[in-house]
Amino acid sequence: MLSRAVFLFLFLAPSTAAAQLWATPQVTAQNPLLAGFRAKGNTFTRGQATVTLDVVAGQVIGVYALAPAGDTDAVARALLTAWGGGNADLAALKKTLGQPGLQLRARMKGGLRQSATQDGSDLLALQLRGEGAKAQWQAYAAINIQPPSAFPKTRNVSGKATAPNDLHVLSDFQCPYCQKLWNEVLPTWEKDPKTYRVSHLHFPLDFHGNAFLAAEASECAAAQGKFWPYADRLFREFRMWTPLSGGDVPKQFNSYARQLKLNPALFQACLEKHQFRATVNAQLNAGKKLGVRGTPTVFLNGVKMSDYSSPTEAARIKSVTTGKITALTVVTKRLAQFR
Repeated sequence: MLSRAVFLFLFLAPSTAAAQLWATPQVTAQNPLLAGFRAKGNTFTRGQATVTLDVVAGQVIGVYALAPAGDTDAVARALLTAWGGGNADLAALKKTLGQPGLQLRARMKGGLRQSATQDGSDLLALQLRGEGAKAQWQAYAAINIQPPSAFPKTRNVSGKATAPNDLHVLSDFQCPYCQKLWNEVLPTWEKDPKTYRVSHLHFPLDFHGNAFLAAEASECAAAQGKFWPYADRLFREFRMWTPLSGGDVPKQFNSYARQLKLNPALFQACLEKHQFRATVNAQLNAGKKLGVRGTPTVFLNGVKMSDYSSPTEAARIKSVTTGKITALTVVTKRLAQFR
C-alpha cells in the first residue's frame, strides 16, 4: 500500500497539511532522505542535483529541486522531504516520476502545477525541460499562498483598513460550524481591529436548501448598511429559519429586516428580484477556485488555516506573511522559474 506522501503526489490524499513544511531548516536538514547530500546553508548537493530549502522567518515554506532527468531519486527525495515521507516511499514515487503520461504533462509549457493536497493547503510544481544530456527536472513543493487578487471584493468587512492581517472567511448561514465560528471566534478578531481585517464571503453549500437565499438576504441588508446585524440575526435565529420551506423562508427574512429597522419595501423588492444573486455566485465560484470544499473555511493572509481558532497557527502564519520578505514573494519568485 502506498503511503500518505505518495498519495499526495498522486493527488489522492486526504485533506491534511504536509508534515515537514513549516519545520525549521535545522530539523529538515536532519531528514534521513538528505543524508547523501552535502549541505551548505540551506542548499543540499549530490552530484549535479541540488535541493534548496526556501526559508522565511525561520520556517521552511518550500523545497525546490533541480536535477538531471535521469536522477528521479533526487527529485523524489526533495518532494518527500517536503511532504514528510520516508525512504520506504522512494521506489513508488520514483516509479511515478518515470511514467510517460506524467513526464508528458511535465514537459508542457509551465510544467505541471496544482495543489498537492485535496484541501489546497500545499502546492506542487513539476517540470521536465531540455533534451538529451541537458534534460533536467525542476520540482517545487511549498505552502499554497493565495494572493489578494484571488479573493473577490466585498463590502462586508470589519477592522481597520490599515490592519496588517487579512482574514477571509468563507461561510454558509445554514452551517452550524459557521454559527460556532461567528459566535465564538469572530468576536476575538473584532476585538482587535488594528490587527485583523475580516472579510465575509459567501459559500452556500448545495445541500443547505435555504443558505443561498440567506446569503442574498444578508446582501440586501448590506445594501442598507446592516450586513453585520442582519448576519447576527440569521445566526441567532438559526433554528427558526433553517427548517422552513417555500414562501415561509423569504417571509421570515423579511421579518428580520423589519425588526432591524430596514426599509421593508426596499428589502423585499431586493430579495424578490434576487438583486445580489450574481454577487453570491461570484463569491461561491471564487471559493471553488480556491479549493474550498466545506464551511467555514478561513484564509489568514492568503494561507488556508487548518484550525482557525488556534493562536499558535495564526502566529506561525503571520510570521511568514507580514515581514519585509514574505512567503508569497518567495513562492511567487520561485514559481516564475517554471516557464
